Amino acid sequence: MATSSNLRYQIVAGVIEERGIETIFKGQYQLCAALSFVIRTANTFVGSLLWVDFVRLLGMQTAKAEAAAPAPVAVKGKKGKKK
Repeated sequence: MATSSNLRYQIVAGVIEERGIETIFKGQYQLCAALSFVIRTANTFVGSLLWVDFVRLLGMQTAKAEAAAPAPVAVKGKKGKKK
């Protein structure tokens, strides 16, 4: 995880932000900050997906259909009354 996240962070901070966004949108601080926020948020999302896939690959987490859908709850009627 450390290797993956550090590599992704270096690409985002060094290449995309420093060489890309700040060079293209020079002098527009608010736009640079907004694009940086979007890129970093996307990086976090991608990192989460990669981590879940990695853990599943190791067998530490399984994808079960039962876990996705909650179990049905039995509804009981009032005592003494027939339905």
